[in-house]
This record gives sequence, structure tokens and C-alpha cells, in this order.
Amino acid sequence: MASPGAEGRPRTSPVPTGPPEQAKAAALAAVPDTVTSVQLGNENGFLVYDVTIGNQEVIVDAGNGRVLYQGAVDAGESGWEP
Repeated sequence: MASPGAEGRPRTSPVPTGPPEQAKAAALAAVPDTVTSVQLGNENGFLVYDVTIGNQEVIVDAGNGRVLYQGAVDAGESGWEP
């Protein structure tokens, strides 16, 4: 079960419930191009897949497969804020 975040927002499960293929499909629906990487990670306390497609970064919730953020890949942090 998800635990509440620092501001009372629910966090995703500590274990991914969606496979990487689901994240890849969701990301490709948002940005139709060639996927260059799919990585499981933690963004601001949320378990997510970070999918790189061309020069775009797509953050996908590892629990429900929903696209949370889409934007240009940069050298720093993603622009996604929960």
C-alpha cells in the first residue's frame, strides 16, 4: 500500500506494479519515436520509469503507467514536480 508523502500526498508503491513494457508503451503514446532507454528510479519520493525517447524525457508512474511528465532531456533534474 502507498504511504503518504511529506505533504500528505500519496506516494507510489515501493515495488513497481507495472512492467517496463507498460511504461515504454505509455511513453511512446506521448512521444512517437525510438526509445533509447527505460530506467526505474525515484523522483521526489515517487517510484517512476524514466523513459528517454530521442531528445525527450518521459516520466511514467511505475504503479499505474500514467505519464507524469514529458519534456526535453537536460543535464540536470527533470522538470516534474508531484
